[in-house]
Amino acid sequence: KTAKRSGALAPTLIILGVLAVLFMIFTTFYTDFLWYSSVDKSSVFTTLLATQLALFQIFGLIMATAIGFTMLIAYRSRPEIGVMSAEQISLERYRASLEPFHKVILIGIPTMFGVMAGMSASAQWQSWMTFRYATPFGTTDPQFNTDISFFAMQYPFLRFVLGFMVAVLLLCILM
Repeated sequence: KTAKRSGALAPTLIILGVLAVLFMIFTTFYTDFLWYSSVDKSSVFTTLLATQLALFQIFGLIMATAIGFTMLIAYRSRPEIGVMSAEQISLERYRASLEPFHKVILIGIPTMFGVMAGMSASAQWQSWMTFRYATPFGTTDPQFNTDISFFAMQYPFLRFVLGFMVAVLLLCILM
């Protein structure tokens, strides 16, 4: 009986932790919704929420797809087993122990990185909105011959996208 009780403790704690996190997320969104509704700006809240969700999905999908595709290529092009040294034998045991879980690994790791990338991108909603609705200031930068609004409104989001793509490239190389 003791073994069954200790085996049920970990899943119960995980479920309670997930429920607590979901409750905190719900209360944050619901409180924000009530506040925006109280000042008759619920459309602003829905626009903000839709923007964050869209950024989460787009950037998360890009990251997950790139990493998943890279891992799939690496898995399918792994070398065949030939004559092995002592080091290769221990490496082969490690590889053989992971083989039953290859589908879980090929889905889980890209999903995890996709969620993290999506969360990072959804935090950039202000940069995206200023990028999307940029208006010229009417003053040109003398060195680059570009309207100064580019540096205030478009450059921050472009810099985020560039950093994101570098992160995708580096993670794909690691995978």
